[in-house]
Amino acid sequence: MKGTAVFFACVVLACPVIAIAQTPLDSGIVLIPLRSLDEIQADIADAKNRLSVAEARVPVVEGAEKQAQMQIDPWAKQIDLVKAKVDVARNEKNESAKTALEAEKNALERQKNLAENNHDLRKAETDLAKAHSEWIATQLRAWEFEQELAMKRIEREALVKSGTTTIGLAAVDQVVRNLERKALGAQKDEADKSGNRADKEKNIVSKRIKILETQDKIMTGQ
Repeated sequence: MKGTAVFFACVVLACPVIAIAQTPLDSGIVLIPLRSLDEIQADIADAKNRLSVAEARVPVVEGAEKQAQMQIDPWAKQIDLVKAKVDVARNEKNESAKTALEAEKNALERQKNLAENNHDLRKAETDLAKAHSEWIATQLRAWEFEQELAMKRIEREALVKSGTTTIGLAAVDQVVRNLERKALGAQKDEADKSGNRADKEKNIVSKRIKILETQDKIMTGQ
């Protein structure tokens, strides 16, 4: 009788363990927040549109950068010409001409400096345009992985409802885990690109402030 009681106790205690056997996906820990397919697909469509606009902007700002580069050389040539005249005036001991020419040279150097600063700004804008495009591309990739993950979760839920055993869920669970890993990796890339983009935006503001200061010097003749 005692042995029979022990046997039934073992059965009662053991059966629930088998019934509630879980995979990591049943733990309640959600690594990628659950969103509807409609919401994810809306984000993907928006990202594709923004990426198209961002990619089209890159050659535009690259063209502006090249134009800004071309504006530097004419100032440099004018400075060289005036320097030669300064040397002539110095050799002829013509102090009044030398003083006037040096003032002209200084004014030209300020203009050249402004052109160089403008080129630096245009280059920074090119860098930002590229960084912005790369950031959107990583956003798109992250959402595409999330879409795959959401679809696989729906498939898994259907299997669970159909009574599929834990062993039967193993294959789909592995796919879900791999997609979670890819989605998280893409989200990290997106965060990194976002930070890089923000740094380049700050750099542009610094370049603009520098140009403003150079313009002030030209206006005051410093």
